[in-house]
Amino acid sequence: MHFFSPRAYESHPWLLSLLAIGALAQNLQVPSTWTSQESNYSRQAREGLAFGAATALIDQVKPSGGGVSDVIPNVQYLASLFGGLAIQDYLSGNTSWVNEVTQVMQENYVNQGVYSAPPATGQTGDANHWALAFYYAYRTYKQQFLLDTAIQIYNMTYTTAFITSSAATSGSGAGRNISFASPNCTHGTLAGGVFYYNDQPESLQLCGECTDTFLTLSAYLYEATNSSIYFEAAQLSTDFMFNYMWNGSIVYDLLYLPDCAPSPKPITLNQAGYVEGLAVWANVTQNSTLVKVLEEVVSNVTTFPAWSLHEIPVLTESGGLQQWDYNSKNFFIRGLAEARARNPGSDLSRYIEAYIMIQFNSLLSNAQGAPPNNNFYGTAWAGSPPTSFSAPGNLAALEVLNAAFSLVQPANGTNETATSASPATTSTAATATTSAPMSPSRSNVGAIAGGTVGGAILVVGCIAGFLWYRRRQTSARSASAAPNMTSSVSLIGRHDEHNALGAVDPFTMSSPSTQVPSKWRDNYAPSHSAAGPSSPVTAHSSRSTAAYGGDSDPARGPLIGSGQRSTSVQAVRDGTDMQEVAHAESDGLSEVPGLVGRLYHLLSRQVELPPAYAS
Repeated sequence: MHFFSPRAYESHPWLLSLLAIGALAQNLQVPSTWTSQESNYSRQAREGLAFGAATALIDQVKPSGGGVSDVIPNVQYLASLFGGLAIQDYLSGNTSWVNEVTQVMQENYVNQGVYSAPPATGQTGDANHWALAFYYAYRTYKQQFLLDTAIQIYNMTYTTAFITSSAATSGSGAGRNISFASPNCTHGTLAGGVFYYNDQPESLQLCGECTDTFLTLSAYLYEATNSSIYFEAAQLSTDFMFNYMWNGSIVYDLLYLPDCAPSPKPITLNQAGYVEGLAVWANVTQNSTLVKVLEEVVSNVTTFPAWSLHEIPVLTESGGLQQWDYNSKNFFIRGLAEARARNPGSDLSRYIEAYIMIQFNSLLSNAQGAPPNNNFYGTAWAGSPPTSFSAPGNLAALEVLNAAFSLVQPANGTNETATSASPATTSTAATATTSAPMSPSRSNVGAIAGGTVGGAILVVGCIAGFLWYRRRQTSARSASAAPNMTSSVSLIGRHDEHNALGAVDPFTMSSPSTQVPSKWRDNYAPSHSAAGPSSPVTAHSSRSTAAYGGDSDPARGPLIGSGQRSTSVQAVRDGTDMQEVAHAESDGLSEVPGLVGRLYHLLSRQVELPPAYAS
């Protein structure tokens, strides 16, 4: 196995120049002519816009109603919808769309099949988009059936349309009933290519979009499973795309065999999978040469005049509802966002951030509907605002808005959300960036807190022991005077001891519910040291207020079952011979709740670190 074929250098001499220049110069730079890169929108505001666009899609499309319809007539739109929802939850850390993605998508897949009319088959690109939607869902929600479904769809394409190394050598197989040996194809093996149709065995059209999305899927599946079959497929498709489908500016649409004639059809859809696939594969293999190729690809496809305004590269591609391939800016932005996430802190990342923000600002200025339809977006980002709902418009906007809020680091390492999902329902989603390591000062505070708490507990223990001894002595002196009241005295002692223990109940942390580990939870989930209003610490703290009978002053003593306490004390007071015992108990034990309350206060101060240690 290899990471990048040396044949590529022989086939495309310009690559050698690119790599030589790249070795001497800085990486990709943002052009000085690019304006409108800034925005005052906070992460929370951006996330609110993304959630609004997604909500409008669900409300208008109603995907649970049976899949494709007049509103969303293509399978590609439907797969894009579910993929966009899963990515939004992945980036935000929420589970706002878990039902729509995991259940409704599965229902649609069962009802519609890969090609919208089971058991019919057709364009392999359709299958790849479905499989990617299931993979995005698996990446977000970590439910095994989602990955299994993605693999099942992948296997269908692999066996009916993918050219393996052996098939390329023999010129047969890959679901074809005729030879596809092509002596005119001199740039290397055809291995890695994917045929446009898998239900037409006589068709010899190789497809750029079909191949690059298959590359993307292979790279993701290798990352998820470490299986060599995905490694080999991803590498073969990488070589094939570079040797035959990339012309130095854009990705071709089709390659006709056996004469090896390419068909351009410049649309962003063909570029999207190549950008995303290269980004994932270069990252997974840690191949610096592929990163250079990725930079060159991104630089070209983001400024290609067929779909970009002059100087300021606002995407201009749009079409009618049925022209889904001209309404696929969403896939293009999705691929760029993944490339940015896989190369944090690099010139490539900053370049893509600038590009996405240009689209974001143009989208809000020109394509957002006026209230009350401000969750509706048009397909043209350089035209007039829409007056009605457009499924492809909202699908494209969803990817821009998702990407835009992911550019802003969550406050304090936690994910802000503008959705209705509460922190208690946050999912196992992940962000593509990494959080800063814990500050050493946190450890110092923990040590100080531990020593302080330990000392306080020791003091309380000594006081409790003294009071126990004192009570035993007093009880011994008074036992002969009131033998029938011993049970009442013991009841008071047990009851107050229970109340005292109840005062520290907030620090008995219950075990969290079983959840699948995730990068988001590891990197951005709120820590106990910075617990929010719905955190376990605060939840326990609310119980402590009840433990004090609604009184915020712990020095007055815990009043759990205050009626029982009054009854017991009254029973003692009715015994005139036990007044000395009652006074002794009252004077001594009344100190314990106050001490424990102060201990509780001391401990609670350690729950939230002071600002100096919050970083």
